[in-house]
Amino acid sequence: MKQLCWADRRFAYSVCVLIFVLPLCVWADTAPNPLQSAYWRFEEGTNFSSVNSATPNTVLDSINQNHLSAFAPGTAPAYTSEVPPTPLKSGLPDTLALDFIPHTGGGDDLFTAFNPTSPSISKINNGTIAAGGGFTLEAAFKSNNTSTFAAIASKEGRPGGSRPEQTLELKTRGDNSQLQIELWDGSGSLKQVSSVAPLNVSQWYYVAVVDTGSTLSLYLDSNTGAGYQLQGSVPVSGALYQAVPANPSWDNSWTVGRGQYNGTPADWFDGIIDEVRLSNTALSPSQFLFAPASTVLAGDYNNNGKVDAADYVLWRNGGPLQNETVTPGVVTPEDYTVWRSNFGNGSPGAGSSASVPEPASWMLLIFAAVALATIRVRQPVLSQLCGLLFILFTTAGSAFANTAPNPLESAYWRFEEGTNGSAVNSGVADPIHDSINQNHLDAFAATTAPVYTSSVPPKPLKSGLPNTLALDFAPGASGGEDLYTQFNDGDGGKGLAKHINDGIIAPGGGFTIEAAFNTNNPARYAAIIGKEGQPGGSRPVETLEVKTRADNSKLQIEIWDGNGVDTQVSSLAPINAAQWYYAAVVDTGSTLSLYLDSGSGYQLQGSIAVTGALFQGVPSNPLWDASWTVGRGQYGGGATDWFDGKIDEVRITNSALTPSQFEFAPAGGGASAAVPEPGAAALIALAIASLITNGRGRRDV
Repeated sequence: MKQLCWADRRFAYSVCVLIFVLPLCVWADTAPNPLQSAYWRFEEGTNFSSVNSATPNTVLDSINQNHLSAFAPGTAPAYTSEVPPTPLKSGLPDTLALDFIPHTGGGDDLFTAFNPTSPSISKINNGTIAAGGGFTLEAAFKSNNTSTFAAIASKEGRPGGSRPEQTLELKTRGDNSQLQIELWDGSGSLKQVSSVAPLNVSQWYYVAVVDTGSTLSLYLDSNTGAGYQLQGSVPVSGALYQAVPANPSWDNSWTVGRGQYNGTPADWFDGIIDEVRLSNTALSPSQFLFAPASTVLAGDYNNNGKVDAADYVLWRNGGPLQNETVTPGVVTPEDYTVWRSNFGNGSPGAGSSASVPEPASWMLLIFAAVALATIRVRQPVLSQLCGLLFILFTTAGSAFANTAPNPLESAYWRFEEGTNGSAVNSGVADPIHDSINQNHLDAFAATTAPVYTSSVPPKPLKSGLPNTLALDFAPGASGGEDLYTQFNDGDGGKGLAKHINDGIIAPGGGFTIEAAFNTNNPARYAAIIGKEGQPGGSRPVETLEVKTRADNSKLQIEIWDGNGVDTQVSSLAPINAAQWYYAAVVDTGSTLSLYLDSGSGYQLQGSIAVTGALFQGVPSNPLWDASWTVGRGQYGGGATDWFDGKIDEVRITNSALTPSQFEFAPAGGGASAAVPEPGAAALIALAIASLITNGRGRRDV
């Protein structure tokens, strides 16, 4: 097959532009429509045959009519039976891919039709993305030469005026052999994210670009069995450049196998590409093309279709264990690790306190209902007995917290209990209330108790709740002021151990931590909130700490992820003294992100890949279920990093929230961030009230 030389091809492209493209720009720009999804599977041909360039739209889009065409016989890629080794999540057969070969001055490529006379003109060219919307671009590829600028998929156009970069290009880079997504965002800013490491030649990769409209992320599966790994994220203002009247260069063709530079075709790919999919929404990693098709219920030791506390009890009692994956017939500590890592898998709601109250709460509700019912039928002895059982059951359930891991509970400490200028009462148990569950906070002593202040964040809460008080934390010569969740029943004459200390996060689950703070000294290691424990053995860093750093005055979230890896994200700029900030840490179980609002709304500071949301312990190293703290951290197993300044509205949510759900996000436009579970304190009060009412009045209600 004779190939076109570059001079011939350049002339041909010019002719096409003059005859077809220029007259049709007006046509394409006159009817923008919502971005359509497209899925090019490359299953139309036969092994070694070339894409038919004589007929338009020969490479089919299996979702819509956004088919692909080849320019000429000399630039048409060839079908190959060499396909990615990982099966598709959908279960669809994958028998063919396309082999793209570069030529002198050009190469093989495909493009979406830009011709109104075609029966299936590609509406995808001028598809618009609504405000707040996003997209996902995926592909499998294997490169013969990673040390070249070569595009896997791209969107033509030149939004930058004199800038030569096109609208979007997913490519390998010739200067560092890394994979890169580069695009113009909705505000006309050029953004990019690159892979963490260089790509290897002749290795299959599976890539996913996810743009939420506020964050651009790059995921890569290197075909090593580890699955999709986040390579990095950057904030964007709008998902993709959508044109302005003065600069409409945005609605040109989508291409596969090449890109564009300075308005001219360029960056031809050398290798195999398969399964290219564009989705008009931001997908999660579990939805990606080559994600696992299903989850095996390892840890489901009673074989009831879910991994929950009943399986833990079976393991603790010595079995027998079904679905055992470590040493069949022998109960081992590793079986506990399997159970913990799979906790929550199975039927909807299994192991999730986000949608189902803990079992004790259901029992408490039953006792309360019975107590009230007995008042109506005037049976005082039964009523008093139910009330007593209610209180005893509550106490027993709380004390059980350290012996039976349970799903992570949400907590919300608002600091609205005191009066301006008064100190937190360290002489009583639970002086700082959790308004969602019973994970109240204590102060260690009068000298370490923070002081209430009426100096509160200037922004109103999204919920509309009044915010009249915050807490002022002051460091001392050898310590400072702090609060903590009780670890053991009765420690220091305080109350019960708190469930949140040993709350576990199911696979695929996440959490969100939020707070408002105003520091007097950002140039010190000072924790806003921490989770005690030293999972790293000889490593001194605690389980989790949201803190300012002394070496650069930045805000930082540092955690041990579910795989036991110390991971951190820092703010883009240093923190200023005497300024209110609103921080949000979001961990999806695969991505840890830090958001910060310094007065102009929450802005993404950065993201990093994690394997599991948070370290959950193993029998050989159980240091994970210690107290949560406010106003200080921990280092080397000792209390440290006391905060100097004000903290307010600290909230832990047992799911990954979106920015529209954050505490200080604008009111409206988002779902309520957390649904309070039945409060045990309220239920206890209800039972006691039933006793008092029945004993005092003996009257009909």
